[in-house]
Amino acid sequence: MFQTGVGDFVRLGANKTAKKKNRMPSFFEDEDSEQETTSNGDFLDIAKSKPRSIAGQRSSEPTPLEKDDFFFEEPNWNTSSPSTRTHSNTQDTSPKDRWYHYEAAKQKEDLEQLLEETKTKLQEVEEEKKKADEEAQVEIESLKIRLFHSVKAAKNYEEAEKLYHEVVTDKDLSMSDDAKILDIRHSFAAMLMEQSKFEAAEPISRAVWEQRKGSSDDLSEEAKQTHRQLCSILESLQRFEDAERMHRSMYHKQWKDAWALENGDKVCQVLAGQQQYEKAKTTQHDIWVERQKQLGQRGELTIQTSTRVLQFLERQIASASSEGGSRAQQKYANQRKRVLKDEHEVVLESVWAIHAQPESNAEILNAGHQLGVIHFHRAEFETARAVLEAVWEGRKIKFGETDPNTLTTGSMLGNALRFQGTRESVPWAIKILTGVWLARRSTLKSTDDQTITSGEDLAQFYYSLSELANAEPIYKWIVEQKSHKYGPTASETLEARWHLSQILYEQGDIRNREAQSVLGGLYNHWRLSSPRSAMTSQCGYMLAHSLSTEDEKLNEALDVARGVYDRKIALGETDPCFLNTGRLLGVMLMKAEDLSEAQKILGQLWDCQTKDFEELRIRLACGTLLGQCLSTQQKYPEAKDVLESLAEIQKAEFPADDPCIAETLILLDNLNESTKEPESKKSPKEHRNSRSTPKRRGGGFWGK
Repeated sequence: MFQTGVGDFVRLGANKTAKKKNRMPSFFEDEDSEQETTSNGDFLDIAKSKPRSIAGQRSSEPTPLEKDDFFFEEPNWNTSSPSTRTHSNTQDTSPKDRWYHYEAAKQKEDLEQLLEETKTKLQEVEEEKKKADEEAQVEIESLKIRLFHSVKAAKNYEEAEKLYHEVVTDKDLSMSDDAKILDIRHSFAAMLMEQSKFEAAEPISRAVWEQRKGSSDDLSEEAKQTHRQLCSILESLQRFEDAERMHRSMYHKQWKDAWALENGDKVCQVLAGQQQYEKAKTTQHDIWVERQKQLGQRGELTIQTSTRVLQFLERQIASASSEGGSRAQQKYANQRKRVLKDEHEVVLESVWAIHAQPESNAEILNAGHQLGVIHFHRAEFETARAVLEAVWEGRKIKFGETDPNTLTTGSMLGNALRFQGTRESVPWAIKILTGVWLARRSTLKSTDDQTITSGEDLAQFYYSLSELANAEPIYKWIVEQKSHKYGPTASETLEARWHLSQILYEQGDIRNREAQSVLGGLYNHWRLSSPRSAMTSQCGYMLAHSLSTEDEKLNEALDVARGVYDRKIALGETDPCFLNTGRLLGVMLMKAEDLSEAQKILGQLWDCQTKDFEELRIRLACGTLLGQCLSTQQKYPEAKDVLESLAEIQKAEFPADDPCIAETLILLDNLNESTKEPESKKSPKEHRNSRSTPKRRGGGFWGK
């Protein structure tokens, strides 16, 4: 049989509405009216969920009421104060009161748990808010960094600096290892470098380097970039020793990897900046050898390194060339220069030895061009031609036929073929030199030095081939261009007019008047500006000779020749120009029948001491004229002495079949015949030899 218990009591309060109206306030409600208590309907549900067990069949977990049917009080473990209910009054407490106390305690426990959960959620919300704020701050900072880089790229340095300080404010930069902060500081130092504010950039870059390098020898790419930046700043501040020390610390490693070799390159540049070219060259050569092992002979960095070795050698050669001092010091400098040139040539040959057919690498082509020029200046024209031809073909493919580098090599190749002088090389040389000249005229200004030089090379080549008609228009063009560029009386223009005058002069009567015009202008200018120069004397001789071919200009020719001859006498010069001018003057005086003056001048020439065979031949020709002049004046004994001496010298110096010897013997025979006739019926003009007027000769002063 069931006992009346809590379940019966619960059923008494089954009417939820009635209980809500009539229920008594709990103890917990009295203490906190804001907390909401559990309704009687809830009590009913609780009671139903845990019914009283049948007698003799107790549940393993007793319900709260089963703890004590007559007394229930939650133990107060958290306080030492006595319980508000004592066992003495337990008998006076009804089950309903005990129930209310139980419910109040349970509600308190639930509310405390709810409070803890609320605190936890509030803490989580605060943490999420803090995290969101941090993320927002990071995003704002990231946006500012991106904006900094954009503004810096736009060269708006003032705004960029403002953004930089906004980003790094309130940050301990000495301890910050944030990659973004390090990156913006690196970029800010680069911006200061762009403004040449190296003093301000140096501590920032150094701080970034100290933080990025770490303790490992294996540097990151960012650390390497900062290392390059800091070294560049030190070099800009003229602190070369500090920069060299940083580079050497990376270069002097047991294993020469790419980073170490890169720093070796920088060491060489710093040494070169201090004009320590020998150390720079030696270090660079070691790096070149190492890169040949690592990258191969045709590696890009290998070839670039060889180019720097050549540059350091060239600077050493230039330095040795400028050294002065005593004769012993100059001798040592010349010996050192020869050694450096030999070393330079060896490096060039090493670089050129790896060239392909056709070659496309610019550095290798440049080395080949330099090597070809060296062979050209040594007059090794066949070797120079082979090298320059390969370079020319490669540059035409690499740069194009009208590129300045291609045309420079083409010009050198044309001149190598020109001086090679074979039947096959001459037409090819003309074709190449003509093509280079025309290409430069179309791509460069006509007054450009290289264009004019190409024209001069071609004109001189035609002149050496005696193709004067082809050389003449080119030199007229050169005179015109130099007149525009330098002025009509500049030395460059006058030199071009001098070459043109020789071309006109050697064409004879067909260009005689034009030759006289050009020669006259030059002679009048030079006899005032540089009367003692050899070119002035040669120009005067050519002008006098050209004028002497026209009878109406004989007096003018005499004046010019006399002026040249007198200046030579005053200077004590007895060169071929002096002898030729005197001979021409003697011929013209004989033609003008001023025999005494002609005898005087020719006698002076006959008595001259000559230094070489050319001067001897001219002197002997003057002796022939002197014999004729004396014979014409019927001074036969004197004439005979001169002619006999002349014949002896000619027999000793000339071959037996030389026509000059036969001519002298004929003159002697005629002279002997004349001495047999005391009263000669011959006219003086009949004794004049057809060879008395010298034939037209070239100027012979090309390039002077």
